[in-house]
Amino acid sequence: MNCADGVDNDGDGLADGDDPDCTGGEDCANGLDDDGDGAIDCQPGNEDSDCPCGEESDAQMNCADGVDNDGDGLADGDDPDCTGGPAESDCANGLDDDGDGAADCQDSDCVEDPGCAAEDFDGDGTANGEDCAPTDADVWGLPQVVTGLSFGLDPATGGALLSWDCQAAEAGPGTVYDVVWGTLEDLIAAMGSTDGATCADDPGTPETDGNDVPDESMDCRPSFLDVERPGTLYYMVRAQNSCGTGSYGEDSRGNERTVGAGDCM
Repeated sequence: MNCADGVDNDGDGLADGDDPDCTGGEDCANGLDDDGDGAIDCQPGNEDSDCPCGEESDAQMNCADGVDNDGDGLADGDDPDCTGGPAESDCANGLDDDGDGAADCQDSDCVEDPGCAAEDFDGDGTANGEDCAPTDADVWGLPQVVTGLSFGLDPATGGALLSWDCQAAEAGPGTVYDVVWGTLEDLIAAMGSTDGATCADDPGTPETDGNDVPDESMDCRPSFLDVERPGTLYYMVRAQNSCGTGSYGEDSRGNERTVGAGDCM
């Protein structure tokens, strides 16, 4: 480290930065004038042109380069300008590259990295590589066509109940259900089309709103039905979660049933 002492140490007639032997380049993170040009790293007012000096921020994508780019004495994740940091740049180096307090496979940025496929980031019992929502502990599988749709009677009240097979085990407890209804008269008039079916309940309204299905029954619990509606009724149910939306099934011609009501949740 004698390329900035003003001495021609090797007697070749060239000293410090003028000597080809002193052109090893600047280490921009050690606080030294490595290349003997009089400038040190990103020191304010004395920045070395070989260093990536300037604004340090997420937007500049320089919050994981190991350099105190703005010369404020704080680099990368330690710099308030880098709060949140960029994405984890290396998911297998044992470092918290983006300074968010989580390293490698413990960082949500790495859940889709092949090297983290066997990890279970959200702790739901399903490995990242097999989990369609690896950051959602309540969902791990795509919703399927609802099965087991049936009518029954509430043994306590004698009222009609609608029930179906729960998909919580296969897709996760975060799976919810759209319940729609229509009349057989309308179904026949529309030549089998279920586009006219409407949602059985309005989300967020009290259970006493007079609609068919209480709000809280949009999970796997049986749903009380209003059997006083005019006409002969039919009901359809489909599942949905953060991984996607299932289907109401197919009609007798093999076409997927569609509903004009859209999402009911």
